[in-house]
Amino acid sequence: MQNIVLEKKTNIQQKESKSDIYVVVIYVFLIGVAVISFLPFYMMIINATHSNDEIATKLLLAPGSYLVDNYVRMIQRINIWRGFLNSIIIAVSCTALSGYFSALTAYGFSKYRFKGNNALFWFVLATMMVPGQLGLIGYFQLVKTLGLLDTYWPLILPSIASASSVFWIRQ
Repeated sequence: MQNIVLEKKTNIQQKESKSDIYVVVIYVFLIGVAVISFLPFYMMIINATHSNDEIATKLLLAPGSYLVDNYVRMIQRINIWRGFLNSIIIAVSCTALSGYFSALTAYGFSKYRFKGNNALFWFVLATMMVPGQLGLIGYFQLVKTLGLLDTYWPLILPSIASASSVFWIRQ
């Protein structure tokens, strides 16, 4: 009887040691993927502190001393604050309009039962499978015809109809 209990204990210990090894391998893999994911951001920050000549000739892993010079040159050539303002205007309006209209659509799909409700909902979901690049030329022609070039509207309007938001809110 004791032999059976000892065999079970050793089997359990062997299984636990195998699972510990798997966990360690998975964590090492995930840490490696995280490092690889952060590497472009690190290189961007490092390259921001070097001159163009240094970036073009060497592999740089340590920060340089050109950060202030590069920042001053950027401010002279680009209105960076206008870019931040544009991003805020577009992000806030897209988020608010998408949330509002997606909530209205999802409410209609979830609360009202009508003929073709499920078919229409599946059609909305199927639109997520169509790449946005397919309609890009036609959308540009439409925006040009409507006279909306060089405005915020061509960036905001497509985000209003968000099938993924409708799906998640309906759920």
